[in-house]
Amino acid sequence: MQQIQIAYKNSPDFINRLLELKNYYEDNSLQQMVFSITWSGDVKNKLENVIDKIEEIFPECIYYGNEASGNIAAGDFSTGINVVCTIFENKDSKAELVWVEKGTKVPSLNALWNLCKTKKHLKGIELLPSLSYVEYLNIDRDLPPISENVVIFGGTAHGYVLPCLYADVFAKGHPRTANGMVVVLWIGENLHISQDYVLGWQGLGRLLTINKANKKTIQMLDGSLPNEVYKKYLGGGMSQSETYVFPLLVYEDDVEFLRTPYMFNEDGTLEMFVNLPENLQCRLSYGDMNTILENVHKSAEKFSEFRAEIIRTYSCAARRLFWGDGEVGKETRILDGIAPVSGFYSGGEILRFGNKLRICNQTLSII
Repeated sequence: MQQIQIAYKNSPDFINRLLELKNYYEDNSLQQMVFSITWSGDVKNKLENVIDKIEEIFPECIYYGNEASGNIAAGDFSTGINVVCTIFENKDSKAELVWVEKGTKVPSLNALWNLCKTKKHLKGIELLPSLSYVEYLNIDRDLPPISENVVIFGGTAHGYVLPCLYADVFAKGHPRTANGMVVVLWIGENLHISQDYVLGWQGLGRLLTINKANKKTIQMLDGSLPNEVYKKYLGGGMSQSETYVFPLLVYEDDVEFLRTPYMFNEDGTLEMFVNLPENLQCRLSYGDMNTILENVHKSAEKFSEFRAEIIRTYSCAARRLFWGDGEVGKETRILDGIAPVSGFYSGGEILRFGNKLRICNQTLSII
């Protein structure tokens, strides 16, 4: 596989890059081309131009995309529009698009899993839902019996301003909407996909128990209102942005997850980005930059041994906030030394753990 990235700057430059790509594709008799488009900021008019030109020059290709809290292009943070072309060199490998939306041919996750079980040599399922659509899909739950050899990954669309629930996704044949999910099936007998993820946040203080919760609202944490617990460990007067960088480190099914607070309510309860069950054990946590980078280096060694040809990353919008725009690229630049790195900053990172599918927070997911 090959990956070619084009940062959109202006129409003439973009068209020239696409024409060069077309010549390269035809001269080398390559197989399928897949375009992934991510964007952040107010680029609606430019985005339509990008899609039109791809359709005009590559009418047989497939393309899809999503709004993001920032792009990961050439291993670094960027804004605007980033176009990634993945080229299959092996004729037995391919990508297929599936659109999941209520009232369509594939209206639910169960319908998607049933479709996936009919696909021979399925190696990966990439899920790209709008964050506002996640609750309808009920992603954070058990999976049907799909082979554990199939890697399931992705990220939720998310706008540039934190927080942003209503961000768009689209795919060939499906216009931009905040009420759907793009799915890409990665198929091929000789296609191999590996995954890893990096946290880097350290537990703070003793274990706490979520005593009372109502979906995304934590009402009682270790016998107290959540805001009292945060005041005890971190001091009072925290702003909304500061809550993002002190997530809860939760323990479930022998796996550690980060769950990001959204905001404190006036009554002292705490809103989260995902539902949390009662009686779950957790700790407050803090990010340690050195630990994060050490863990990314370990992951890079894994993908070097795997001999990765391309790397996709899905990093949390809160990690961008934690590092700052000028520093957040430190994480992904490490991986770019292994293979070309692309991706985006999301509102939730989707990963499979055994027979459970999770929407993670504050996580760097590496595929």
